[in-house]
Amino acid sequence: MTRRRGHHTPVADGKPRQIALDTLLRSQRQQAAAESLLADSFREAKLSSADAGLARELVSGCVRWRRLLDWLIERATNGREQKPVVQEILRLGLYQIFFLNRIPDHAIADESVRLAKRNKCLGQAGFINAMIRRFLREKETIFRDISTIQEDRPALGQSHPDWLFDNWEQRWGREKTIRLLEWNNQPAPTYARLNRLKTNA
Repeated sequence: MTRRRGHHTPVADGKPRQIALDTLLRSQRQQAAAESLLADSFREAKLSSADAGLARELVSGCVRWRRLLDWLIERATNGREQKPVVQEILRLGLYQIFFLNRIPDHAIADESVRLAKRNKCLGQAGFINAMIRRFLREKETIFRDISTIQEDRPALGQSHPDWLFDNWEQRWGREKTIRLLEWNNQPAPTYARLNRLKTNA
């Protein structure tokens, strides 16, 4: 998918979601590691330890789960291509819905809309709001869909490249490969959601 240059505001805004969005967009444009860019952003912004932890988790999580997040977005939008900034806002929103456990649903929707308005996406704010609220309404069904995808198409479900899964499966077999993918997706502990897709807890 061809990426178009997106607009973003300076990290001096000081909000963890804005910093995460800015970092992800810069990573796409510069083809640079998001984590290294995030360190630069932290030097420019004054954040509490909690806000810094959230920004870091959002960035690493959206990078880690990008393939699955994009599949969810593509399925919900019938494959319609989004501007890079809109796509990143949706990724951030979906990551919070399905992989974080400390952020209320209303805050995810409200903050997604604020990001859109703050980043020159006023015309897409309504679309982003509708999409996020749809995912919130349907999240239990989507959790089940993701669980099915993780069983039927592990590379997609665990957000890894097909070629890597195929290579590992040939070396170590399907069961061990799936465990490796799950281990590789372990999030940072501060904002980790108990993965309801793979545990009975």
